[in-house]
Amino acid sequence: MHRIFVQSSKEYIEQSMQRNVLSGKALLDRFVVFDEEIRKSPAYNDSRYAGFYYYLAKCVRPKNIVEMGFGSSLLTGTFLLGCTTVKKYLGFKEQSEEHFSSRLAKKNIRKVFKGLKNFYVGNLHDDDFVKLLQPEPWDMIFIAEECSYDKYMQYLDVCWESLSENGIIVCEYLNKNKSMKDAFEAFFKDKEADFCIVKTRYGTGVAQKIN
Repeated sequence: MHRIFVQSSKEYIEQSMQRNVLSGKALLDRFVVFDEEIRKSPAYNDSRYAGFYYYLAKCVRPKNIVEMGFGSSLLTGTFLLGCTTVKKYLGFKEQSEEHFSSRLAKKNIRKVFKGLKNFYVGNLHDDDFVKLLQPEPWDMIFIAEECSYDKYMQYLDVCWESLSENGIIVCEYLNKNKSMKDAFEAFFKDKEADFCIVKTRYGTGVAQKIN
């Protein structure tokens, strides 16, 4: 993927969100949610939440993407709404004791994306998931999981090793979770990467591999 200038893209995205031309509601109403009350929430309507992903899509041209920690895939679905270059999608969700269904994510991704898609629920180092992840490098990887510092470091390490030349990692909820923000900043300070945190509703990190 082509090199982008992280800071200039950050300025464009923040200015676009501030203009509030597209509300979160305008972007998200096409998708399915597990509870209709969600549509009344401040985050749902905030242009600084889903809007970030739509405007980011105007700055990049990835051919393939990974979503780590998919739930209903509203944010990645919004990205795909604005990006026409993606040909392949892989979604991963960590297995837990709580019941989880990938039905909503599959519905929402299919609404906006007709390319090759795979969804995997299990553990980060499962052989079956590694086989899905490793055949080729990925241009963009979205991390939407909320977890501890050490677990987030594991996610970042796996994602970094799977990233293409000039590939981009997008990390959600950094200002909401201090452990994750600390992990993001510590990880990329030791890597050949341009990185920043965009002023979204919950703070979104963007890092691009430099080769």
